[in-house]
Amino acid sequence: MIEVRNIKKSFGEKTVLEDISFRFQKGKNNLVIGASGSGKTTITKCIVGLQKPDFGVVEYDGQSFWDMTRKEKAELRQSIGFLFQGGALFDSMTVEENIKFALRVFSNKTDKEMSDRVDFCLDRVNLHGVKTLFPDELSGGMKKRVGIARAISMKPKYLFCDEPNSGLDPQTSILIDQLISEITYEYDITTIVITHDMNSVLEIGDNIMFLHQGEKYWDGNKIEILNTENKELTDFIYASNFMKSIREKAK
Repeated sequence: MIEVRNIKKSFGEKTVLEDISFRFQKGKNNLVIGASGSGKTTITKCIVGLQKPDFGVVEYDGQSFWDMTRKEKAELRQSIGFLFQGGALFDSMTVEENIKFALRVFSNKTDKEMSDRVDFCLDRVNLHGVKTLFPDELSGGMKKRVGIARAISMKPKYLFCDEPNSGLDPQTSILIDQLISEITYEYDITTIVITHDMNSVLEIGDNIMFLHQGEKYWDGNKIEILNTENKELTDFIYASNFMKSIREKAK
């Protein structure tokens, strides 16, 4: 579990986060949603230690991140997996080399052990026969799955996914959502998904935090979100006529 309490962050005179508190639950799909500029990226950077909040606490399983020693922080970061928005695969490396990258840097595994781990991760994301291909030979959905395979290669306790469905067609987006959710449950990972995709929210939103202008305006799950009367949230999720029709049917 990851818990943030009373997080505040400003850049100059501009307040970006104001008194954010939330528990990201273990073994659940924890979603952070909100419009562009709502503070989603900043809260994520505060959680992983890329930015230090002006005030507040970030705890990993009860231990304050900012009270950790340098060694403890390094060990923690090795237990965190990232799925980046654009995939962030190395263009000059094959699929196998991309997945092996963290294993080479952070583990003492032999080449055989690393190859076995690559095979396991690719099998888990349902990709076969792609180890020798380069990223530009893959479709958008395949790149995302390679990104997931790389993210789980180190057996993370925590998984961060930044807009995992960005640039994907609806059918592929559903498959990526389902894959992230399955891996979260299967390995009991604390998964945090940063998204504005309402399909993802309704598909996998076990635990949701809605940010609006740097403040937490609502939290709940994918069932409760359909019945909320929070004006800022309803303005965000029911902006289209299609989503408004879903809400009416849910009542």
